[in-house]
Order: sequence, then C-alpha cells, then structure tokens
Amino acid sequence: MRRHIINETLITTVDLKKWIPKTFIISPNNRHVAYICRDGRKFYAVFDGLESDRYDTIVQDSFTFSPDGNKLAFVAALNNRYFVVIDGKESKHYEDIGKGSLTFSPDGSKVGYVVKELSLIHI
Repeated sequence: MRRHIINETLITTVDLKKWIPKTFIISPNNRHVAYICRDGRKFYAVFDGLESDRYDTIVQDSFTFSPDGNKLAFVAALNNRYFVVIDGKESKHYEDIGKGSLTFSPDGSKVGYVVKELSLIHI
C-alpha cells in the first residue's frame, strides 16, 4: 500500500475566546483567512493574524476577497456611520451601505458598493 503524505501550511492561529465562528472565510486562492472577533463591546477583523482597528460593528457576511484572493474588504460602522475597509483603509462614511453590494472588479483594482447618504437641507 502506497503512503500519501499531506503537506500542511499554517496560515494563522485563532483566539477561540474572541472569534465569531460563523464569520470565518477562506480566500479564493486558499492562502488567506479572515474572521471577526469581539473585544468587549467592539469588533475587529483578523486577516492572516493581523488585527484591524476596533469598530462598533462589522457587518457579518460582508467580507469580500478580491478575485486573486490577496485583498480583503468589509463593511464596518462607527457612531452609526457605515464605511468600507479595504486592506485596513477606511472609505468615506455613509448613512448606510447596501447589504451584499460590496464587490471587487474582475482585476481586483477597484471596489464597488451601494451607499445611502443623508440628504442635507439647506436653509
């Protein structure tokens, strides 16, 4: 009988006391992982072991990898204002961001999403 050897590569370790299991996602190229953790009343994303800033919320199911699997984007909120975080950088803040609208362009160079901005009344 022939022996099969399985090669394994450790991508990250997970703090089982803080992570939210249903948020765990693997990139399309199977080289990166991301998930959400809770720290008291704040939430943060972990991408390959690197922690994001703390937010009031991170929208579950908003994690989106670029087609090549090397970039991560997600929707977060602070003070009831929503924004997209792409590789750790925050976009402009909005009243809301459309659920399920976050997507990368086919080449991964751009990100698109639907936003709701508060109408301003000028007097």
